[in-house]
Amino acid sequence: MTFPAGGKRVTLRFANEQDHIARTIKATGGFYEAELLADVRSRLFFPECAVDVGAHVGNHTLYFSMMLGLKTIAFEPNAETFELLTANVRENGVESNCRLRHAAVGASAGRARAIPASEGNSGMAKVASDATGDLPLLCLDDELENDARIDVIKIDVEGWELDVLRGAARVIEHHRPLIYVEASDGTFPDVRAFLAGGRYVCWKRFNATPTFLFMPNERLRAS
Repeated sequence: MTFPAGGKRVTLRFANEQDHIARTIKATGGFYEAELLADVRSRLFFPECAVDVGAHVGNHTLYFSMMLGLKTIAFEPNAETFELLTANVRENGVESNCRLRHAAVGASAGRARAIPASEGNSGMAKVASDATGDLPLLCLDDELENDARIDVIKIDVEGWELDVLRGAARVIEHHRPLIYVEASDGTFPDVRAFLAGGRYVCWKRFNATPTFLFMPNERLRAS
């Protein structure tokens, strides 16, 4: 899929043209989840770095790196999808802005295995903890330890969102980023409780598969 955005041409390759995200981009002529991405842009002030957990083929990664000019650290566990992510970053000329990791993200370091999604919606691929798995399982506290600034974290991990957040407790406390996290009815209460313990409030909801913006309390007092 190729479309104009911000005076540039964006190209996103997919394994299957009938993929849900590909079809949505074709129908709208722009980035997937455009309302959420516009909200990110509106809330960042002189930002430097974004983290994309569950990057898929790079829709959000390209927005952060191309449209906002951010250093973008992206994690994607599915091997085929990670190849497409790498190709899309390269084809759009933002390799120097992006750090890509073929890995799952969770509460602590270990091993995992990928669970493929249906052909019609590859964005719903999952991972499972597996001591014999062929996939690295990382935590953000370790991976981002030497990064000077984190402005926004986007999380789309099909049920693993609480594990990702638990493994990012130090990052969240130190950097106080905006957090956009997809969460189902089953996981949302625990996600909200965890982030409330870190002095975050749920501020806004996006998308048919609900994604929530969590804001640091101090940002709300400042406004």
